[in-house]
Amino acid sequence: MSQAIQTFLATWIDEFSRAVEMFSGALPALSSASVSALPEAGEMLWYHQQFSSNKGAFTTWIGAPSETWKDFGSADPDNPQSIYLEIVNQAQTGAATVASRAVENPITANPGEVASLPDFNPGSFSLFSLEIDNGRLPGLLIAIENSAPAILQDAEEAETPSPGTSSLLQVPEPLLDLELPVAISLGHAELPIKAVLNMKPGTPIELSTENGEDLELLVHGTVIARGEITMVKGNYALKINQIVGAEDRLSLLKR
Repeated sequence: MSQAIQTFLATWIDEFSRAVEMFSGALPALSSASVSALPEAGEMLWYHQQFSSNKGAFTTWIGAPSETWKDFGSADPDNPQSIYLEIVNQAQTGAATVASRAVENPITANPGEVASLPDFNPGSFSLFSLEIDNGRLPGLLIAIENSAPAILQDAEEAETPSPGTSSLLQVPEPLLDLELPVAISLGHAELPIKAVLNMKPGTPIELSTENGEDLELLVHGTVIARGEITMVKGNYALKINQIVGAEDRLSLLKR
């Protein structure tokens, strides 16, 4: 089996684990094993998504038994499928972001689709079962198209990410538990003193951020990411859509 596929799978598992933890508050214990065939027909929710770059594309299929996706989506009892699919989508997007760091052509996770049956040829895919919490839940089935190495081949020279650190900067272990002040910026505005003095309840203030535009995530006043507002367990949260690179951060500081 290609080292590129193994590396991608390890990254995907790390990203999936973190997404589950974000929605449930608990980090799952996950382990994978290669399998040679699809599971017997049963009640499963399938999700397929294509990853593409200038070099080509490959597809992944994720199969989840009903008990499993409902458990992962239990943060919203009224719509657990939506939460589960958001977790999967975050894992897919995160895996594409990490893989892009090791290749010349950036990799994009295109919009995925739900399917009731796996409509693909298993012989053209590498198949893996994903055990959850030592068998607490029925496992997932992950299928990665064998054409993936053609897009991921530059990543074969990169080290396989250690669990829990695939999308993190390399930081000395003693510093990882330090807490940082994090803020979300809704936008900016400049007002004359007169306008400030005349404020009263109900006064609207027009901000620089347009409707639908990503909001900025700041640490110590520095923009490190952008994303969109979502809800997690009834609380506001920010879904990260873009990580701001070091050069971009420097340019923002010069504004």
